[in-house]
Amino acid sequence: MKKLVLVFTLFLGVNLFSQDTNKIGLQVNAYAGMPVGHIANDSSINFGVSLGYLGEVCDFLRVGGSVGYDHSVLKSDSQIQSSRGYQFLMIGATAELDLYQDLYFAADLGYAFNQTKEGLGSHYFTPKLGYHFSEDFDLYLHYKAVRFTGYQVASTGVGIAYNF
Repeated sequence: MKKLVLVFTLFLGVNLFSQDTNKIGLQVNAYAGMPVGHIANDSSINFGVSLGYLGEVCDFLRVGGSVGYDHSVLKSDSQIQSSRGYQFLMIGATAELDLYQDLYFAADLGYAFNQTKEGLGSHYFTPKLGYHFSEDFDLYLHYKAVRFTGYQVASTGVGIAYNF
């Protein structure tokens, strides 16, 4: 964990000083989605927020890191014993690749720390297909999954990002 935070901090510091545009590279995301797979029987909605940094590698590629909070709300008739649902603190790397004009593909990969007493954390991944509406706002579709041995907490949804 300490190594992951150190790498993220170093990467952020190097890229902050190498920017040649007016934008800082910070990005705030908010998303909501519907659970899919086995968790769909027990959960009704998934939502979350994240703060990330993207530094430009070249004209069509940006990389960085992000930290966020993710929550899957359990249905009242759920067989899962936790009353708090699935709550994760997510820390990971992110990358965006421009595909065509304002259309882009992005992916997040990292570790999700479980915030409830009932479970452990695991790795997560989130592929995204998005559109840059303006220099400030992006809209994207995503699939998000936190993988465990034998099952995963997954959802598909839509998100909006504000770029600083």
